[in-house]
Amino acid sequence: MILDIHECGPGSVLHSDVCIIGSGAAGITIAREFLQESVSVLILEAGGGLFEQPSQDPYQSALAGLPHGGIHQGRVRVLGGSTTLWAGQALPLFDIDFAERDWVPYSGWPITRATLHPFYSRAEEVMQIPHVTNDEQTWPSSKALPPAYDAEKLVSYYSQFTAVPNFSHKYREALEKSANVRLLLHANVTALMSNASANRLDEVRAQSLDGHAVTIRARYIVICCGGIESARLLLVSDAVEKTGVGNRHDVVGRFFQDHPGVALPIKPLNRTKFKAWYDSVRRNQIRYSVKIAASEQFQRTNRVLHVGSEIYYPTSEEDPVKAAKELLKGARMGSIGKVSSAISMIARRPHKVLGAAFRHYVQGQPASVGSGPPHLGVGGEQQPNPSSRVMLDEARDLLGLRRSKLDWRMSAEDSRSIFAFVSTLASEWKRLGIAKLDTEAVPKLGRETGAHDR
Repeated sequence: MILDIHECGPGSVLHSDVCIIGSGAAGITIAREFLQESVSVLILEAGGGLFEQPSQDPYQSALAGLPHGGIHQGRVRVLGGSTTLWAGQALPLFDIDFAERDWVPYSGWPITRATLHPFYSRAEEVMQIPHVTNDEQTWPSSKALPPAYDAEKLVSYYSQFTAVPNFSHKYREALEKSANVRLLLHANVTALMSNASANRLDEVRAQSLDGHAVTIRARYIVICCGGIESARLLLVSDAVEKTGVGNRHDVVGRFFQDHPGVALPIKPLNRTKFKAWYDSVRRNQIRYSVKIAASEQFQRTNRVLHVGSEIYYPTSEEDPVKAAKELLKGARMGSIGKVSSAISMIARRPHKVLGAAFRHYVQGQPASVGSGPPHLGVGGEQQPNPSSRVMLDEARDLLGLRRSKLDWRMSAEDSRSIFAFVSTLASEWKRLGIAKLDTEAVPKLGRETGAHDR
């Protein structure tokens, strides 16, 4: 069932076997495992059932390092969490992603990809996507296989985009009907209370923005608030462990990584063939996106990080379809923005908007592939860096908690890896007669100067 924190008496103590903090992808996925079971589950969601601007205040954060738009634009406090914003892309990790690599400090996971293999089928069920092997055996039938690259340098594969990326839309009804899983809205967690040894969490304290407070006691407490907010909750919970619960080794919030990248214009030598090879396509409501990445051998030989890419078509600022999308997004988020300019652009070319709507709602295809020339979108793995971190700011939010401060850093190796990949792809495209790619358009990003190697 779904309740509001105000439906609980002020000062109430709630009990459950499992308490899950956050109702995004991770929180709802875990809760699904217990639907209609004997285990009692309580999910705490800081926002409401729909987007509300006041609920977003605790996510306002300070930046101490490189600019990072995602800290504000990529996070939202609402039922469904960030799945209400994302595109719903699903792609398995590679073997090398888990490996300890002597050229990548701090690399190596305590598990392997084989450890995760049995769980991928369950993840596919949650995402509601078909099982595929991401290779030629299950290549989307309507797509032409790209020309074969030098296997020691590059690999081709593809990702899937679920038809319904918003987990609130996917699973809200199941949560509402569940007798053993309760979801509490407007329940902002203000403290994780540990025992005297700070090696076990005993209870969670939560309250609404207007001060309606409850306490939760559970056998298991699972924090599912994303990399930034999960770190903040641990750091502000300092009643016993003065540096934050679970932080006696000063690691909480460190090694913050994103996937920095660049976008480069492409000049296909044969536009028709290029589109057949690389444009995304929908089949049975699932969108498939072709990818190109550095092979494991290339990474080892050149001692670079994992880098991947895809082809996309950016839209111009004057595109009426883009204006219509932004108008709809603003309406859902309660922030319309520049309404008059958007309506003006739509009014000048309404046939384009109607055509996009027909493709999306009737044909089940992407609304548009953009109005500009094809671009290569490149995203790279980051070298783990303990100085790139989430910290606490001195400023406080509406709940009285210290806000997050993000010091995001990049190294020269991050940008060197991207440049090495782009140079190799440009060479392969030239050899195969596919397209021209200007490697000089790659921003240096401290590649030669080490400006980001702080």
